[in-house]
Amino acid sequence: LAREQGFEIKDIRFRDKRFGWKKYSFVLFLERLSSIKNKEISISSSISENTFLRGFLRDIYLRPSCYACSAKAGKSGSDITLADYWGIQDLMPELDDDRGISAIIVNTKKGKKIQAIAAELYSASYEDICKKNPSILNSCKIPEYRKTFFSLKQKKGFHDRVLHALYVPFYKQIKGKVYIFLSKIKKTFLQG
Repeated sequence: LAREQGFEIKDIRFRDKRFGWKKYSFVLFLERLSSIKNKEISISSSISENTFLRGFLRDIYLRPSCYACSAKAGKSGSDITLADYWGIQDLMPELDDDRGISAIIVNTKKGKKIQAIAAELYSASYEDICKKNPSILNSCKIPEYRKTFFSLKQKKGFHDRVLHALYVPFYKQIKGKVYIFLSKIKKTFLQG
């Protein structure tokens, strides 16, 4: 589509954080193919607007190996593991800058030399890091709607396949909201 409109894709930012980690977006940077120089534009779409991101974040079209990753829970044999530090806002709120924080997990003695890098380092327990990021320990489960997505390959375009696969009937939406509401009430009573 970009070429048809006289543009070339120069850069793709899958998770552009210009507006913060909680409001990241998918951005295409385009350059006009004509003789006019420095004619660059960008097209941005949020998670709610971008069909590809919605399907990706719901694990519809991950590689098959992602559903059975043999490198989970420190089994990769690497000296260090880099991970997103999800939940930093709860565990170390003073570090939460809404731009994302990485966790560096040291797996070996050689990995301890990582402290030589030019970065601010803070200590955290492995358990705290894993608490909000279960992907460190376990592969994601194959979603039931993955099969739906791929079964429609010959019948529908990509956008329609994602929307069809992610469709949740109204009664299930209500059921989910009731469950969340009851969970909050239960948590309130247990804390009080």
